[in-house]
Amino acid sequence: MKFLNYFPALLSTVLLVTSCDDAKKDDKTPDAETTTVAKTDENKVTTVRYSGDGNRTVVTKTAVPAQVATTFEEKFVKADKVEWVKYDPIEEDNWDTDKDYYFANYEMDGIPYSTWYTPEGDWIKTTTPFKDIKGLPLAVSKAIADGFPGFEVVEIDKENDKNMDMYEVEMKKGEEKAKVKFLPNGDVFKAKVKS
Repeated sequence: MKFLNYFPALLSTVLLVTSCDDAKKDDKTPDAETTTVAKTDENKVTTVRYSGDGNRTVVTKTAVPAQVATTFEEKFVKADKVEWVKYDPIEEDNWDTDKDYYFANYEMDGIPYSTWYTPEGDWIKTTTPFKDIKGLPLAVSKAIADGFPGFEVVEIDKENDKNMDMYEVEMKKGEEKAKVKFLPNGDVFKAKVKS
């Protein structure tokens, strides 16, 4: 009989833990439009399409052009847990990615990175997740607050390319989504908003 006295509290706790766990899923989790292709040859492992992004095919190192793998290995000697991905942009991407790219997801000193290359082996950029919004430059935080009132920050990546550093910030407000690249001084380098 005592069990029945505690049952409502136990049920509430289970429901709370379950709902919190669901809230932690990131926006790159495949949605209803995601397709997964079984292993079709020895070089392709799987293809996953994230809506509004592109087709990402996890590939073995042997499927990566030699010049890409060599450039990566020379620059990132301490890279660990390397996963190679071929990126095929889709129409709605609109981020000047008009051709295929390769990128490596990896860790160095426990920090996750992604480094992008052209098929010819030219380095494009390196990104790393930015964990704490409080660590953003003040000018970027102010630009987010002033330019995107009511938006919730979903994900931040710090990007470094040949010419500059920037912060790619993904935000949402209800059904509206924004993906904005900010320069460290708070200027918007590139923005895309979908309703």
